[in-house]
Amino acid sequence: MTAFRKLNPRERRVAVLTAAVVLGGLIWVKAVEPAGHRWIQLRQEVATYDRELSRMRGLLAQKDAIDDAMKRVGELESASGSDASEPDTLLKEIERMAATSGMHLLYLKPRQVKGKGVSGRLGAELKVEGSMRCLGRLLQELQTSMLLLKTQQLTVTVGREAGQVQAVIRIAKLGTRGV
Repeated sequence: MTAFRKLNPRERRVAVLTAAVVLGGLIWVKAVEPAGHRWIQLRQEVATYDRELSRMRGLLAQKDAIDDAMKRVGELESASGSDASEPDTLLKEIERMAATSGMHLLYLKPRQVKGKGVSGRLGAELKVEGSMRCLGRLLQELQTSMLLLKTQQLTVTVGREAGQVQAVIRIAKLGTRGV
């Protein structure tokens, strides 16, 4: 400290300024720069966790739909054990698909299927009314049903209201999909 006092005022200012610059550099290197890097790293981690959370929320939203589908599979499997309830199971599943797709069911009746490779099998005939989009959804539901269904005949006519169609669909049940 006595050496500092022996310096003239100009040299003291240079020494103080040099010490301040060195101290500032040390603070920057040891505290500010690592904190900045950690801040950037934390923001990247938050973005990653946010994407993962969004993905998990999407999966959770699908869980209920999957649970419902598995419940239907269980019902279909238990009902397929008795021949007496098989027509009821088929008709209830077709009713559910029509309602889910947004089509209005005008009639639904069971029938014995005739045709190459499917004679004697259980089937159904239904008449529905709704938009072409809803009809497309119904046909997709029939195609992907846990019951192996084959659309044997599809007749589409103009509906009673604008933008509506009526469709008569003949379906054959080929079996049940394995789980």
